[in-house]
Amino acid sequence: MRRLFIVDGFMKSRHSREGGNPGARNFFKRMDSRLRPSGMTALKRTFYNGVIIAFAAILAMILLISCSMPGTKIYSLAVPEEKTISGGQTDASVNVTVHSPRYLGQSYIAYRTSPYQIDLSRYSRWDMPPVDLVRDAFRDGLSASGSFREVKASVFTPGGYYNLDIYLKRFERLDEGETSSCQLLFEVKLRSPEGNEVYKKTISKTVRLEDKGFPSLAKALSSALAEGIGQSQSGIVSAISGAK
Repeated sequence: MRRLFIVDGFMKSRHSREGGNPGARNFFKRMDSRLRPSGMTALKRTFYNGVIIAFAAILAMILLISCSMPGTKIYSLAVPEEKTISGGQTDASVNVTVHSPRYLGQSYIAYRTSPYQIDLSRYSRWDMPPVDLVRDAFRDGLSASGSFREVKASVFTPGGYYNLDIYLKRFERLDEGETSSCQLLFEVKLRSPEGNEVYKKTISKTVRLEDKGFPSLAKALSSALAEGIGQSQSGIVSAISGAK
């Protein structure tokens, strides 16, 4: 600060003394060159200032967009176990495997506006992909029924286990004009420990929704899946009992 004060004093006296003093003029020129910023021309300063302003504008825009975006909502199923129990008893063990199209292997909620088009919700998801929801629901439902010695959901079927293959084809909302419904469609195939197919059934459920909200869809799919598990369980028990 002291140096600037002294220089400022020199600069003020420049106008009063340099007129008749060539040495004073040279002195003040040297001082001006030392104080002038070096290594950056006016054009470069303008460019860098423009870059900083553009970066700040982009950052502000990103923050504004992120604040205006809706939050992601997560939905889950609540499958009533009492609907999955259909009676019957065996001493067999079952391994559950579920297969599905690619779009049902991700957590985004699917809905149809026509038989030919599937849309995925951007900000609403299941707590896990439908293929996993159905797998866990079947495993838990069949286990709770008490009809089997053991129920697993493993990629590899242990020796001596029956293998229950579930082919999930629909797990979504269907919009038709002003009305909406949930659609659940899957096929079950039961193979014996020797690899023979002993049971096959297609389960199709359509439930009209109270509204187009995803909470209504989750509630309807939970009920439809529980009924489908109960129907499958009764057929599986009958098939295993008849095969022995």
